Amino acid sequence: MLEKNESNELPALEEWTKALEQMGQEFRDAVTLANKRFDWVISFMAMTDRYNFEILGRMVRNPTLQIDTVAVGCVGIQIQLVYNPIFVKALSDEELRWVLTHEVAHVVLHHITHRLPTDKKERKITNWAADLAINSLFQQYAGTAYPKAKETAVSKKSGKILTMAGEPWVLLPSNFGYPEKRSMEEYEQLLRIDIASGKVDMDDYAESGNDPQLDWHVGWGTNSAVSEQVRQWVQGIQSKSSWGNLGADAVQTILQAQKSEVPWNKILRHYYGLMMSKTKVSTFKRPSRRMWYPWAGKRFEGVDRKLVAIDTSGSIIEKDLDKFLAETNALAQVQPVDVITWDAGLTITKVIPWNKRPSKFDFRGRGGTNPQPVLDFAAKNHYKEVIMLTDGEFSKPKNPPRLQVLWVITPGGEIQHLSKGRVVAMKQMA
Repeated sequence: MLEKNESNELPALEEWTKALEQMGQEFRDAVTLANKRFDWVISFMAMTDRYNFEILGRMVRNPTLQIDTVAVGCVGIQIQLVYNPIFVKALSDEELRWVLTHEVAHVVLHHITHRLPTDKKERKITNWAADLAINSLFQQYAGTAYPKAKETAVSKKSGKILTMAGEPWVLLPSNFGYPEKRSMEEYEQLLRIDIASGKVDMDDYAESGNDPQLDWHVGWGTNSAVSEQVRQWVQGIQSKSSWGNLGADAVQTILQAQKSEVPWNKILRHYYGLMMSKTKVSTFKRPSRRMWYPWAGKRFEGVDRKLVAIDTSGSIIEKDLDKFLAETNALAQVQPVDVITWDAGLTITKVIPWNKRPSKFDFRGRGGTNPQPVLDFAAKNHYKEVIMLTDGEFSKPKNPPRLQVLWVITPGGEIQHLSKGRVVAMKQMA
């Protein structure tokens, strides 16, 4: 049988199958009953929650005792909905519908394709923030209900009642006095402030045996293939207006989450006239102006490749590296690019042609920050434009002449000293 999950990895399908065969008849009966309930509830959603129905229909369901509740995550390009059949059995139909809505939200808001921090405390903060963002937006509505706490949870440190029996067993902004419908990153900041001041103690909830984080966040990590797959699913739902009973705020947030954080098409159109290559090549698709047919004519070679320079210094957090990878993939869809990484200097010796969009990338560096070697490298190798993905935390560089520089800055990054070149600020995550 699979052991209790303490990592952020979901097992492959073969492991689930093998573990299921080793479990007793009672567990297999519970799985059969849970699957029947899933089928009934998801079929009912086809009439009222078409959006949930379409996303859930593309997931693979796997039962396990490895987790206590439910989880959604990635294994390769597959999205898995993992559940404990005993937990599912204890839920009412209304509660199960809300739980499934919650899990679908993690998918369409791309939470499952963002890297979780390796530090356990930081991961917990990120997990709580993700749930706060979802639960304030996807609140219980007709035909759904929050799962209820089975017993009263009391703090072992202060004796304070954390959750009363029968109260919602979910993380809600109102529990902490936070405003509703904020982004995941905003809730992260609020939690960090309250944890530092002692107002919130996450360990207190865990020790009480009634952690308000309902689901398990395992199998999360950078996966551009799954992100692109989810975008296509959402585009299909939008084209058919299959949102069902979903509120307008939730629909808008989901659609916004599918967009690139940088308007690459608009920016490239602005620079297009300056970015055309001056190199001419022979082509039989047009005749020679001088000799006419059958002599080959000339054409411009095409659009120059852009150099994308990714900041991997110590001030860049893991989420920002995920953003940088996602934006590089988005840019590569409309423009040929080469990639290089840097901190105090260049961290790789050769540029990487970004012809395919990898789902993962090994970021090297984590030292100081100095963009000057990148700008010098770009000028030396005859790039006409370099796109710098960074947080802007460095001293003012000296731009080489005739080099167009586009600074793409993380939310809250420093931009005052970037006087030369265009500056684009990235947005926060939903």
